[in-house]
Amino acid sequence: MVIKESRAPVKGDNSRHKNAESFKEGECCILARIVDKEVKEKRIQDFPVVSVYPEVFPEELPGLPLHRQVEFHIDLVPGAAPVSKSPYRLAPSEM
Repeated sequence: MVIKESRAPVKGDNSRHKNAESFKEGECCILARIVDKEVKEKRIQDFPVVSVYPEVFPEELPGLPLHRQVEFHIDLVPGAAPVSKSPYRLAPSEM
């Protein structure tokens, strides 16, 4: 268990707090944040989307993709600089 102590005076607008009425300027209060540090092993059944689309998530993974003979590349002109032009803007209705 890790306990850290810090003091921060409540000043100004404290209406963002759920218990704003209990905070008064200059008073001390204790705020606690509890975090479960135990690392649990995640199972595929723990994700709801897996049960909705079982054909996408097989029990056994088939492995890495096959090596392809065709490599894709773009031939560039030697010494050419990237185009320095701002992108064309479209209205949301035109997209």
